[in-house]
Amino acid sequence: STGFAQHELNTHFMTGMWQATKTNPAMMPDAKVVVALPSIYSSTYNSSFTFSNLVTTQNGQDIIDFNNVIPLLDEQNNIVSEYLNFDVIGVSLIFDNLNVQFGWDTRGIGYSNYPKDLVNLAWNGNAALLGEPITMNTPFILTGFHSFYVGGSYKINENITVGVRGKLLSGFAEVSIPEDQSTLNLTTDEDNYA
Repeated sequence: STGFAQHELNTHFMTGMWQATKTNPAMMPDAKVVVALPSIYSSTYNSSFTFSNLVTTQNGQDIIDFNNVIPLLDEQNNIVSEYLNFDVIGVSLIFDNLNVQFGWDTRGIGYSNYPKDLVNLAWNGNAALLGEPITMNTPFILTGFHSFYVGGSYKINENITVGVRGKLLSGFAEVSIPEDQSTLNLTTDEDNYA
């Protein structure tokens, strides 16, 4: 299993920039007044194949080819997830050694675990699966929420700055199908393709 403590690690090392306060509210921006305009951040994760497995070059053109991907898939456990963050507005004000921050983000998180047969069926159709029953359990989670935050930092001296941020999370969407409730059984009849 893999765990990530932050959604993006490079922002933490951008000292003097507004983005560094996303991972550490004690990091003060260099500017006295910062107004962060809307921006989008997205991260996609796939456990089974890479982009270079999916996109191949044929006759000088890049094409999507799932024939390279299907052999790489696990029979049942192929994870795909998406993290989307939309920074609506952010403000930072510095008064001498005091920094005050507030803002609003909207976030979305999606997760699914899909079987190899689902990709094979979508790409190659059901001709290769005639008379063979396939069972697919595909759990799905989609969550959307707002994050309103207020925080600040205080520079005690050149080496010590303390910071804090409080957040109010407000959900606006939740769609989920647990694995035990997402079973699909599919059989294509060999005689009449029903």
